[in-house]
Amino acid sequence: MSIPTSAPEFREPLALAAVRLLYLCLSSSAKAPSFRWFEKGAHIVPLPAAASIALRPVLQGPERRGAVIAAYPVGCYIAVDAAPGVLALTGTAASRLPNAAVVAAPELPFRVRPGDAVRVGNGTIGLYGNVIRIQRWFDPSPALGRVDPARLARGLEALESIPLSGGIDDHPAVARLSAACRTGDPDRIAEAGPPLVGLGPGLTPSGDDLLAGVLFGLRALGSLQAVGALAAPVLAAAARTTPISAALLHCAAAGLPCGEAADLLLAVAADGDVPEAAERVRRLGHTSGADLARGLILACRTVLEGATAWPNSSS
Repeated sequence: MSIPTSAPEFREPLALAAVRLLYLCLSSSAKAPSFRWFEKGAHIVPLPAAASIALRPVLQGPERRGAVIAAYPVGCYIAVDAAPGVLALTGTAASRLPNAAVVAAPELPFRVRPGDAVRVGNGTIGLYGNVIRIQRWFDPSPALGRVDPARLARGLEALESIPLSGGIDDHPAVARLSAACRTGDPDRIAEAGPPLVGLGPGLTPSGDDLLAGVLFGLRALGSLQAVGALAAPVLAAAARTTPISAALLHCAAAGLPCGEAADLLLAVAADGDVPEAAERVRRLGHTSGADLARGLILACRTVLEGATAWPNSSS
């Protein structure tokens, strides 16, 4: 699912633009900028941010280099050489992604471009003379507690009544995964997952979005055998998809969804406003939200047909 791009274009302050121009002139090339702005002794006022617990190892670990691989008015994606592989740096106007560090402003207060050099670690993210310091951590997983089967069935019925047009609704790989999950056979589940990895266009292909919904839903509802059978081969095949999508699959397998997906499962499982929550999910990307919701439907249906009551994954 992509960072929303509907926020107004950010106008870069003239002083920051001048600094950027000087930086590029001093660097060896625009494509391979130096890190002179991070030299110790520079006076930089850190920007406060909150980060997902999925990023705790990489952000609290030793300093390492990364690079911006996609940028939008409200945020950017940064590739790093540690799990989950890509982190999102966003403002509060963006979707709350499970691999995000979120600054305390609607948009990033500085312009970011693909190819920009980044340093992460020691509790900070640094780029172009800006330092973001992580001040608190958030857990993207929904606090479900024990789920009542009757409530889940009612919520699932409400969700299934909402029209959802995903990108691969009629693809045979979707039917095979659905059939495998309903059998509960780990071998069939493991075989059915990988063909969906990278299936479809975009930063997060439809097959990945659907898998993310299934993985997150199964994990959150406590179906650990099924999610274990599905997660291992899917993550092993993640090189077939985009780095951004692979990172989101990594998070989903750990039970960490975007905020909209977490809210939707809470609504389904706890007699919440399912249509309102589903509409928020549906607005994610072109078909990403619909594919994600269809994955959640499959996860809920799988669990309902195979158990009576489930603690969430943290119990």
